[in-house]
Amino acid sequence: MALAPGTHLGPYEIQSALGAGGMGEVYKARDTRLDRTVAIKVLPEHVACDPELKRRFEREAKTLATLSHPHICPVFDVGSQDGLDFLVMEHLEGETLEQRLKKGALPLDALESVSLFTGAPRGPFVSPDGQWVGFADGTSVLKRVAITGGPPVTIATLVGNTRGATWMPDDTIVFATNATDTGLQQVAAAGGPTTVLTRPDRARGDADHVWPEPLPDGRSVLFTILPVVGGIEAAQVAVLDRQTGTQTVIVRGGSHAHYVGSGHLVYAAANALLAVAFDPVTLETRGTPIPCRTSSRWAR
Repeated sequence: MALAPGTHLGPYEIQSALGAGGMGEVYKARDTRLDRTVAIKVLPEHVACDPELKRRFEREAKTLATLSHPHICPVFDVGSQDGLDFLVMEHLEGETLEQRLKKGALPLDALESVSLFTGAPRGPFVSPDGQWVGFADGTSVLKRVAITGGPPVTIATLVGNTRGATWMPDDTIVFATNATDTGLQQVAAAGGPTTVLTRPDRARGDADHVWPEPLPDGRSVLFTILPVVGGIEAAQVAVLDRQTGTQTVIVRGGSHAHYVGSGHLVYAAANALLAVAFDPVTLETRGTPIPCRTSSRWAR
């Protein structure tokens, strides 16, 4: 439920809405005690009613409160009123990347290179809002760092080496390792216990479940089923519904699948990169897969 201008959350008076996402609504507000402008992130109703998502919000607030960096927005306060949980942060004036690009392309000399992490980062992946980069530090420690730089935050220590990870819209990270007794797993982006989503079915010929990628519905995950025999040529692309636990094989003889906005599934198969029309709702492919060709102007 949107908050109208003039609404009070404790000493904070709402002035206008700034934006909204799957995990919160953000408002511009005035701190009536200190007479300053602040930004307030309010949990949406569906999140506040879920105990696990609410705990995740609280962990995020505590994590941000421990960080101090020029590129990380400081947390001023947290509170709860009339069933609304909120986080108070510094308000920063500016424009979105979309607004800036409407003025024209950014010149290369205007782009600032930021070192996000030094060490042995592997397999980077980006949060849906573009604000965080997740990665494996070495092989078995999952971390995240703000896209603008700052200290990395440990999400989880994994059993086994990472074999792909992706950041889902509900602020969970689905990942895979080479541990033989687990397939896909997930953990809150703010950290916490990991949950096993799939286990390879040896009787069915599964060796491992790896390389997760999101589908547009936010709950389903593309992944690759590696076989016990036959090598990568016998791998299968499947979809996991995280709500029901249902697994559906959609491509046989393929791996490393990725869904693109044009309505196609792009995947590797038989030493080639193929694309096929794919309906993410019915989980059905249409037509014959075609090779993805490199444009001649780039090949020269």
